[in-house]
Amino acid sequence: MSFYTWAHTLVSKGTVVLAGVATGAALLGITGLWLVEQELVARAGESLVLAATGMADKLDAMLRERDGDIEIIAAAPQVHSDDAVLIARHLRSVQAAYPVYSRLAVTNRAGRIVASTDGNWVGQDFHQSSWFQAVRQAPRVHAETVRESGASAGQLRAVVFSAPINDTNGAFFGAIMTEVDRTTWTRLVDESINQFSARTENFGIVRYRVLSHDGALLLTFEPQDRSSLNLRDMGLPSAAKVATGRSGYVEEEHLIKHIPVVTGYARMKGVRSLPTLQWGLLVRAERTEVLVGLRSVLAKIALVGVAGFVLMLALLMWVRRSQQHEQKLAAEAARRLQDRESQLSAVVTHAVDGIISIDQAGRILSFNPAAERLFGYSADEAMGRNVSSLMPEPYQSEHDGYLEKYLRTGVAMIIGQGREVIGRRRDGSTFPMDLAVSEMTVDGQRCFTGIVRDITARKVAERTLREGEMRHRAVIEGAMDAVVLMDGEGHIIGWNRRAVEIFGWSEEEVLGRALDQTIVPPSLREAHRNGVAKYLATGVGPVLNRLIEHTAVRKDGTEFPVELTIVPLQLETGMKFSAFVRDITARKQMVEQLNERETFFRLLSDHLPIGVFEIDHRGSCLYGNRMWGSLFKLSEKSGRCCPGQSGSWLQWFHPDDREKVEGEWERTRNTFDRVAVECRLAEGGEEARWVNVLLWPMADDRGVRYLGTLEDITERKRTVAHTLTLLRHGRFELQTLTEARNLAELLAYAFPDASRAQLGLTELLVNGVEHGNLGISYAEKSALLDQGQFETELIRRSALPEHRNKRVHITVERTDRNLAMTIRDDGSGFDWKPYLDLNHERADESHGRGIGMAKAISFDQLDFQGCGNQVVVSVLLKGVDTDSWLEEERKVA
Repeated sequence: MSFYTWAHTLVSKGTVVLAGVATGAALLGITGLWLVEQELVARAGESLVLAATGMADKLDAMLRERDGDIEIIAAAPQVHSDDAVLIARHLRSVQAAYPVYSRLAVTNRAGRIVASTDGNWVGQDFHQSSWFQAVRQAPRVHAETVRESGASAGQLRAVVFSAPINDTNGAFFGAIMTEVDRTTWTRLVDESINQFSARTENFGIVRYRVLSHDGALLLTFEPQDRSSLNLRDMGLPSAAKVATGRSGYVEEEHLIKHIPVVTGYARMKGVRSLPTLQWGLLVRAERTEVLVGLRSVLAKIALVGVAGFVLMLALLMWVRRSQQHEQKLAAEAARRLQDRESQLSAVVTHAVDGIISIDQAGRILSFNPAAERLFGYSADEAMGRNVSSLMPEPYQSEHDGYLEKYLRTGVAMIIGQGREVIGRRRDGSTFPMDLAVSEMTVDGQRCFTGIVRDITARKVAERTLREGEMRHRAVIEGAMDAVVLMDGEGHIIGWNRRAVEIFGWSEEEVLGRALDQTIVPPSLREAHRNGVAKYLATGVGPVLNRLIEHTAVRKDGTEFPVELTIVPLQLETGMKFSAFVRDITARKQMVEQLNERETFFRLLSDHLPIGVFEIDHRGSCLYGNRMWGSLFKLSEKSGRCCPGQSGSWLQWFHPDDREKVEGEWERTRNTFDRVAVECRLAEGGEEARWVNVLLWPMADDRGVRYLGTLEDITERKRTVAHTLTLLRHGRFELQTLTEARNLAELLAYAFPDASRAQLGLTELLVNGVEHGNLGISYAEKSALLDQGQFETELIRRSALPEHRNKRVHITVERTDRNLAMTIRDDGSGFDWKPYLDLNHERADESHGRGIGMAKAISFDQLDFQGCGNQVVVSVLLKGVDTDSWLEEERKVA
């Protein structure tokens, strides 16, 4: 019996072959459908990653805009005023120009609200608030997340931005805060999700969650989510992965519904490296909704499979029709092959990575859309080209030799291994990419398929990380204080150059050793070890984050006084500590010398033309010289220690100025810096007496005392304010921004309302330098501000030969009825019409509103002339009471 006859008999009589064929077909179909499902889920996940990344970019842009706004608002002259009504009016105008702010407020030095867009806030004490303490202790912009139920739990209530307000001497004057509430953030997120849902109609309902840096829930699409949820603590994979800072997607189970979902995640960059604003974005879709279209196709395929099985059964039962049955099977196989080819084509077409196939001569056979985007060639242009045209030299010239050598020897350099290479775009630019190459044989011909991925962003991130580490090391090595880095158990892991100089130990000698074995004196070592153990057990350390005086010991055993600050750092790798140590031996010796010369000083101070006084740490007067007594109209017989003036030295000053002096005194008690403030004396007679107060802290064995001076500046301030009212004709020229701001402050006294006029004059004079003489356009300034290069560009342009001799010219003309000022720069002018009015389209921009504000607030009339390099401003003087005007100017002064 022949093999064909035996097989035919088996097929016609048994069910074994039928079962085997059915089982094989089912396994093949299930495997193919599983692969297609995985591909669709992967594509959905990548789309959700793009949605999460886009949402994070939009929220980051919002944070950067608000971060830039707070610096501009804090620099405005109005917020430096003592007039709460003027400050409140300015805050309301800012809120009208920036509707994104739900609330704005300004505090004084003590943290009390003096003006706010929310009337209920005025007068409230915020000195214990985190945003006020942050800008008071560190003079820079601060931003933080405020939650509904506390600092560590609860959904987002608002994001608060705050900045310090400094006086003319650079001292802390107060703080300004702006608040963007939950409604604005929710609207931004909803808009992003709605736009994404409109583009991807096959995902069903797309849901989102916004997490804090520690995994707590801030914003959510889910109404059933509790405000106290911490998804990272609950073990949600996407919440854990987003904390790493990288974007991606993950398949996971819904914590409440217990159904499979696909979640894309991304993390915000935040501003000023503040971790509380590095939110995590989770965007998810239910897996069943992603695959609902595919499963409809699967049902149809299943029906077709059943029909095919019936045909196969009928064919086996009717052996005589074997030829027809074979033809039907061939047709079915061809259709399935075509379907698989279509599926493969769809995968290649929509792949994120570039996929390129070549023959053994290096000619391109296929070029998918992702490759078109990477290299800039269309598929039609790329077909038939040698793949070496996608490589820069010298790889382009050497590629054919590599391929020929592989075909001859079989030794692979890239094939089957993968590596980083350099690609070349159509425009000649190059970029780094990952390349993986596989080999196959088609119709007896060897061909190769390469998958390429652009890794430019990854390379930039790696370079940025390296540069950051180098800067960090340079700062530590260049520090004037000793910097000691320790692990969680107090063992030294870092030791800078200054530490070597102060303590005498080299870095190699101390690495790995406990701190109490090196720089802690023997008498204090037991207390040091107990403090470390207590902190590790309870998380409470009495000396952490505080500047204290301590005793240290050098390698040779000598003890010496130091100032010490220990800062705990909670990192992903565990707890670390940074100790900053300053040798204060010289300062201690100086204090001792000062004590010896105190007597001589007091004798000498009696002959000084300014008041000299000394107070203790409570503010009680210890000493006052003769000029001090003269200022307070005390007789020589009444003594030198505040007779008749009991209590604190703050009682010497006018009630309206005591809070300002008290704030400066509080600051110097915390920072040991000098106090410098102008204020009025409490008993000035009919006209207030102005004094310049300087106060220096001194520390000795008796504790902290303060030495101060009082200089009578009443006549000088009266002269400045009065002189400007005498101005009838005047000409001024300036070149730099500093000159522009100083002249604006001076000329403002010539106007009835000096504070309003100073705002407009500053804007116009600064514009004359920046946009007029230096030729910086609105678009250029926007780009430079975004890049943080604006100040650098100002310095560069000012040094160019074509700008060295350019000036801004100011002419002042006063009559009995009118005060006019003409400002002309040496630039080529600009199109000033779009900037005359406050435009809501530029409300979110960091500049471009100065002219509109000057016209609306500072002057009665503002006119640009000619090409735009000359502007004339004026105010009416009719009906102005010059006597009250002089008094107002004295108050402003």
